[in-house]
Amino acid sequence: MSNQTRGNNFIFLASLILLNLVPAYGVFYWDWKSFDLIFLYWLENLIIGVFTVLKLMAYPYQNFSQVAGRIFPSILFSVHYGIFCLAHGCFIVLFFAPDEQYRSQFGDITYLIALIVSQHQLGWPLLALASYQLIDWLRDAITHWPSEEKVEHIMSAPYKRIVVLHFAIIGGGFFIAENNNPIGGLLLLIALKIVNDVYQWSRAIKKPPL
Repeated sequence: MSNQTRGNNFIFLASLILLNLVPAYGVFYWDWKSFDLIFLYWLENLIIGVFTVLKLMAYPYQNFSQVAGRIFPSILFSVHYGIFCLAHGCFIVLFFAPDEQYRSQFGDITYLIALIVSQHQLGWPLLALASYQLIDWLRDAITHWPSEEKVEHIMSAPYKRIVVLHFAIIGGGFFIAENNNPIGGLLLLIALKIVNDVYQWSRAIKKPPL
């Protein structure tokens, strides 16, 4: 590994950790509860879905069949992943939301998201996590272009992340909520998220560039 590669990896790792630490500000200064963190990480899942579609579509097309071979999986993924995330988000609001008004807004999910982001000061932390996902997508696009990764592998990656990470976070969130949301417990959720992201990043950089 060259010195430049090591330097780039260090910069990316530092960015990953620092941007993931932004939610800690909400814990200390905005009196965040477990709902705020869990909903923020759910919103990050939506962002990951967008970048997954971009990854599916980022391909050096040479004929129409290749275009169709990427468009149809992208549409299928968008619909299925969207429904999956919608059900996941409704579960989070139903069991963790502190205000009954949120549960009455399931009919307008866009308004519900905007309302929660506004009332719970999630905007800047969400921007930080979106920035991390953008940096990660650009890193992968630059080092592995053109991507020969199978479409099914690209489509399944976000689901694996949700199953592993969010079940752990939601399980921890229930325990923390039952114990009056101690700061230490909330910081532990943030640490769990960072450890998972570092692990996923370390696996990604081991893929040989094409």
